[in-house]
Amino acid sequence: MTAHNEDLLKGFPKDIRTARKLFDVEPTTTTYAACPTCSATYRIEEGKTLPINCDWKRFPNAKPCGTKISKLILRDGDGDRQMVRVPIRPFLIQDFDAFKASLLSRPGMEAILDRGTLFNDTEDMWDIKDGTRVNELRGPDGATFWDGLKRRELRLLWSLSIDWFNPRGNKAAGKSTSTGSIAMACLNLPPSLRYKSENLFLAGVIPGPKEPSVEEVGQFVEPIVDMLDRSWKEGTKFDCTESSDCGRTERSMLVVIVTDLVASRKITGVASHSSKNFFCSLCSLAKPNINNLDQTTWPTRTRAMQKKAAEEWRDATTKKERKHLFAQTGVRWSPFWKLDYYDPTKMGGVDTMHNLFLGLVQFHVRQVLGIEEVQAEETGRPVTDKEINGAKQALATLNTKALDRARIPVLRELCARNRIDLGAKKKLKKKNLVQILKVGHLLVAFIGPMRSYSHFEKLGTHSG
Repeated sequence: MTAHNEDLLKGFPKDIRTARKLFDVEPTTTTYAACPTCSATYRIEEGKTLPINCDWKRFPNAKPCGTKISKLILRDGDGDRQMVRVPIRPFLIQDFDAFKASLLSRPGMEAILDRGTLFNDTEDMWDIKDGTRVNELRGPDGATFWDGLKRRELRLLWSLSIDWFNPRGNKAAGKSTSTGSIAMACLNLPPSLRYKSENLFLAGVIPGPKEPSVEEVGQFVEPIVDMLDRSWKEGTKFDCTESSDCGRTERSMLVVIVTDLVASRKITGVASHSSKNFFCSLCSLAKPNINNLDQTTWPTRTRAMQKKAAEEWRDATTKKERKHLFAQTGVRWSPFWKLDYYDPTKMGGVDTMHNLFLGLVQFHVRQVLGIEEVQAEETGRPVTDKEINGAKQALATLNTKALDRARIPVLRELCARNRIDLGAKKKLKKKNLVQILKVGHLLVAFIGPMRSYSHFEKLGTHSG
């Protein structure tokens, strides 16, 4: 080892955080304090003291929330230790302009973004920008937002996605904590580049441990909507870009919101798909008329109608009044209405991942093929008395749905307690075990306890 190599190794970062700091790749973020109870957000600004308790009011004449949102901790300062107030439930938002600056700083990226504003000159549809919605978009001046390369401003279109996940692991059993991600993709980029991790804008992560309610989720979305609104109206001036030494102005616009059905209704302020009166977000067809396939008779919703209903719900002064208005219209206020161009009838996208992979395909793989059925020794989780008692009650009332929710080890234990000897049949599926238990429960009263699994086969009660 030479002296130079030894010095190099001594100065080499041992922690990834040190390396990220040295290369200046840390994102620029703004920290908010989110109330643990109502999710109201408070921006933490330098020189200003963070409130101790939440003073947000659900209605003008309501009492403040009052939940504690900050605490004092001892932190190392400039040569000494001092007490500082920090949020109990922090919520970080990445700076939109800083992310766009990092995107534009990559060689060749500005040219790709410019080319993305060109429309397809054929009738073939290869991408979302070939649809009529993108052609109809207007800038704050009323002119077409995307007009090819006829103007000097850089125009960017974005899609926004919000989804919740379990950071402890995506498992059906075990501890469950719900954390949300708010991510945006630039539609100027070709599909081959659009969804690469380095090109996705992670706007924020909604803190857990529980998913916010339909009225609370807007608190986390509103700061991001404010960034989008400012970018569309005022634009962002970059001092220097690859194509212009004297700087260039950029303007962004949200064109589509891509989520699963549950999240879509929650963040856009529309009634759930399970609602009795308003199961559809595009028409006012009532649930009893769901089998009506004549589209000409469907009462269509318009942007003006939904905006009026949302503003009336927002301006209501009591919980009772809001509940009454929502029952009539199926619409509540959403922060997206702060965007002058927001139109919920045209800005909703179908999330094929949830619709197909996590819906139809998952049901087929788990329920039809039975792949999710895992033996007790594989999970390592013992059967509890609570699980057994619940399964017993479900069997006594022949509640098939409740039995289907029980784990396979629980069902096998219940068979053992009912003196049903499964013998060497260790690979039985859940549906088989449920059927054995139900038939055994019915037959015990007539022919006595079952001595073995083979009795079911002889009686023709086993379908496997």
